[in-house]
Amino acid sequence: MSEGSSAAGGGRLSNVPPAALHVPKPCLDIFVSYASQDTTVANAIVETLELNGIRCWIAPRDVTPGSHYADGIMLAISGAKALVLILSASALASKHVGKEVERVSSKGRPIIVLRTDAAPLTPAFEYFLSESQWIDVRIGGVVAITAKLVEAIRLHVDFAAAGEPSVEVSLPVTHRTATAPRARSLVAVSAVVLSFALAYFFVDRLWIAKHFATRKPVAAIQRSNGRVMLAVLPFQNLSNDPEQDYLSDGLTEETIADLGELNPQRLGVIARTSAMAYKHTAKTVATIGHELNADYLLEGSIRREGQSVRVTAQLIRVSDQSPLWTHNYDREFTGLLAMHKELGGAIAQQVRVNLAPNYANQPAAKYVPNAEAYELYLQGLFYLNMRTADSIRKSIEYFKRSADKDTGFALAYAGQASAYISYTVFSPQESYPKAAAAALRALELDDGLAEAHAALGAEKALFEFDWAAAETQLNRAIELNPNSAYAHFIFSLYYLTPRAQSQQSILEMKKVLKLDPLSPIYNTVLGLTYYFARQYDQALEQYGKTLKLYPDFFVAHAQLAWLYAQLGDFPNAITQITKTRLLEGGSAQKVAADELAFRKAFKNRGAEGFWQAVRGAIQPGTFDVEVFFAPQIFARLGDTDIALDTLQRSYEQRVFFANFIKVDPAYDSLRSDPRFANLVQRMGLAP
Repeated sequence: MSEGSSAAGGGRLSNVPPAALHVPKPCLDIFVSYASQDTTVANAIVETLELNGIRCWIAPRDVTPGSHYADGIMLAISGAKALVLILSASALASKHVGKEVERVSSKGRPIIVLRTDAAPLTPAFEYFLSESQWIDVRIGGVVAITAKLVEAIRLHVDFAAAGEPSVEVSLPVTHRTATAPRARSLVAVSAVVLSFALAYFFVDRLWIAKHFATRKPVAAIQRSNGRVMLAVLPFQNLSNDPEQDYLSDGLTEETIADLGELNPQRLGVIARTSAMAYKHTAKTVATIGHELNADYLLEGSIRREGQSVRVTAQLIRVSDQSPLWTHNYDREFTGLLAMHKELGGAIAQQVRVNLAPNYANQPAAKYVPNAEAYELYLQGLFYLNMRTADSIRKSIEYFKRSADKDTGFALAYAGQASAYISYTVFSPQESYPKAAAAALRALELDDGLAEAHAALGAEKALFEFDWAAAETQLNRAIELNPNSAYAHFIFSLYYLTPRAQSQQSILEMKKVLKLDPLSPIYNTVLGLTYYFARQYDQALEQYGKTLKLYPDFFVAHAQLAWLYAQLGDFPNAITQITKTRLLEGGSAQKVAADELAFRKAFKNRGAEGFWQAVRGAIQPGTFDVEVFFAPQIFARLGDTDIALDTLQRSYEQRVFFANFIKVDPAYDSLRSDPRFANLVQRMGLAP
């Protein structure tokens, strides 16, 4: 790090990276070197890497209390496999950073450079970095370079020799979603927030990937009445090859999905997002069971050698931490799907909730694709769950290749549908029709795929405004898998909320949180659902709960800013805007200057001054950003004609936020205008 993190460094540290993992100092993967002025970027990098399973050492977090500061740094450098350098003008001027780079270079370890500005190299740095390939953080920020950074580290670091990570995560990390290049304004941040909502996993299935803070244990989540709750913990990859993580992660996800369909009235299965928060965790069975309020845990491992796979699974009762059942499965790679069914049946019998008879009456086996198609499908899932723009593009390619290898493999088409729906990598005009086509093909092959029905229902709502068809598809998805948090989420946010069915929407979101209690985005969206229902006190309380769990989750701060603005509490709204932009990686100097301008505008001209300042933050030429939020801002300012013009453009472009015109309080001043009523009518949202 460096000097900036010490008390003597003088810089104000944004809190130590929340996901404070304990790593054994003699055997770690990455040493992070940075100047104090770059603390925000460094923390974001550490959060991202640690939730991709890469162990980091960063000062002052990992300096043992009472030890000599410099000794701790030297010991960590000696044990690190590579150095990640946050390169900026401040780093170039730092003697401490220079010494760290020199030390690592002398040991022949790779240096991975993340450049944050265009400051010219000093002769010393030019000497050490002349052969380094740089990654430019300026293009899209930390989120956008995540996949490239992880790939670079995995290329240079011998993970097989690094040993098993010793990690202790109090609470799962938050997930962020990578979007298009980030405009550093409240408007840009909020645009990102809702493009997230296009996805559910929009942040969730990895931010970007999965991250945040050491916290006190989560309070137990209230158990659904009359149901046994089961959590499937992430299968461990024992193949000594991190490139095989897609296999262990895919097996985890497929097992969760299969078990969720067994007997949903009697068996509840915790969703993937919350389960994956415990990957590499050192927490006890009792702690995990308490945090998830689960009665049973399924844990296991997978080892692949060529086309042979060994899976070990163990079912544990949380109440006394006793193993009820353990079994090894040795299969050829092509038999994994069939093995899921066998595994589910065994668990059902052991949990003793009368599921075995139900299960026995189901079809004997799922469609078994050829081995290459299934492997490509699992790789597609792996990249889809990263939820960055680049990774989603990769996931689509893998799913397409999987379908090409086996045209009868329905899950490959369902994966494409989920990828196209989950995040607008392409324009809505391109994404949604492709999602519908893929979902329809999946359902032609297998009408029992809940995820395909959910994706098709989302397209019917978001793109076609065919609310009857959307309701049919989403109800079918929930009927097929009541344990699907994703299906309940889509039903709530994409169907019920736009139609002003507020109380039912809130109930659906509460179901979502019972199934996926640790999802930062789901917790945030419940607050948004309260907001659209005009239940502002409940929204404020829910955002507070979310931020207590995930203080650095910028999406929740962005939504809280809008809530405070709606309540007329502009000073607090400005505070939340600032927090959002800093957490999203904005320049501290620029953010501070803008905050001062916001406060001055509000002091001089009240609410109008605040909204004028927000309008001024929209960067010229950023059409997507303007279409997202300009209608709301102009409506707040009383510019009815401009507000309606931009809202019309939002409708034509199928901008996600346009779906909420019936419930968004920002549009209250427009509701008596016939043009607004006509637009509501065209969207099929009139009473």
